[in-house]
Amino acid sequence: MFRYIIFILIFIIAAGSFFVLKKRRDLPFQEIVEFDESIAIINARDWYANKIGISISSDGYHEVAKLHYAENGVCIYKKKQSDKPIKIKLERTDLKGRILYKTKIVYLNSKKQTDQYIVLIGASVGSGWNFDRLTERINISPDIVFGFRPHYFFDKTQIIDKLIALPVPVYSVIIKECSAYFPRDIEKSISLVKEWIIKLQKNNILPVLATVVPVTEQRDQLSPGKMASLIQYNDSIRSLAATRKLPILDLEKALRISDKNRHLRKEYAQKDGTHLTPFGYAALDSMMEKNIKRLFRLKE
Repeated sequence: MFRYIIFILIFIIAAGSFFVLKKRRDLPFQEIVEFDESIAIINARDWYANKIGISISSDGYHEVAKLHYAENGVCIYKKKQSDKPIKIKLERTDLKGRILYKTKIVYLNSKKQTDQYIVLIGASVGSGWNFDRLTERINISPDIVFGFRPHYFFDKTQIIDKLIALPVPVYSVIIKECSAYFPRDIEKSISLVKEWIIKLQKNNILPVLATVVPVTEQRDQLSPGKMASLIQYNDSIRSLAATRKLPILDLEKALRISDKNRHLRKEYAQKDGTHLTPFGYAALDSMMEKNIKRLFRLKE
């Protein structure tokens, strides 16, 4: 009887362990950018930076370096002279992290020079889009790396300053606002956007302006003035982009009902009338795939 109980307990533990391992999540927020003759591993949200182990192998097999993030959340590795691939391994070093998250392994071509690092600054819709994993979903050049920086306030100055200060060349920054910030003073808001454009351009970073994702008709009725203010902002952003000859990521156009009815389409909206469904994010992916070369002025 005792042996039978022990056997049952071992079976339960083994089955539970298998289930947990099968449900392990991908390691999030790690962006890998190649530039000059270096590799930057960026912890985009300063997520458990002291509990992530970084190891690099210059020949793809034998470990040659164990690294860690600097205070700015960036780890830089200088490439060695080699024709063999570079293997990067990222893993949580604590017990809880090892149980919950998979080890991330990436192989890089040692001859590759510089990636075009494109970063979206946004809030919940930007986060739900999984923008930093866009290359896994659309047909795009392997020399592009997408990044995401969450920020839940209209004023993006702090995040833009941090991106400018990175020891990694940022190719482009997409400035995206959220419907939660409306209604608001549009004139003051556009003045802020103009300041961000100047900052980015002074540092040779291409600003891309984004229109705000609209809300549904039902959500609009619950918040009088929200949609009218949002439309005014979007029209101002389009005008500013045209005047400054800047690319525009027109999220509103991709998700609205029509040119005349500019509310969010119901099939793209969750029950709150603000956040997007998988269908909405798929529409954004499709828009990006069709327009990415024009948006970011990439060569054919």
